[in-house]
Amino acid sequence: MTSDTAEDAKEFVFLLIDKFSMIAFASAVEPLRVANRMADDKLYKWRLASENGEPVRCSNGTRLMPDQALTDIDRDAMIIVCAGLDVKQATTPAVLSWLRKQSRRGGGMGAVC
Repeated sequence: MTSDTAEDAKEFVFLLIDKFSMIAFASAVEPLRVANRMADDKLYKWRLASENGEPVRCSNGTRLMPDQALTDIDRDAMIIVCAGLDVKQATTPAVLSWLRKQSRRGGGMGAVC
């Protein structure tokens, strides 16, 4: 399978919730990177999102800088929610509203941890 452009790549948007599990996130994103490398092609692409576009703290204390805040995404993109410790306290009404809106638009969703 060879894609003509990066636009043909299947897109993933990883929504990082405060105190998300780094190992769960890495276990989800690394297979995409390895598949691209093994295919010598960009089969997959991904972006990181947070509620407000600000850095998000992992459960191990490391902070990651997202690429974007919560905005509408292409309906062909797959949303992966990356959670971890205290997920109920870390999930805000704005995040839940965004997830519901994206679901109504017909996009795929999944979660780790």
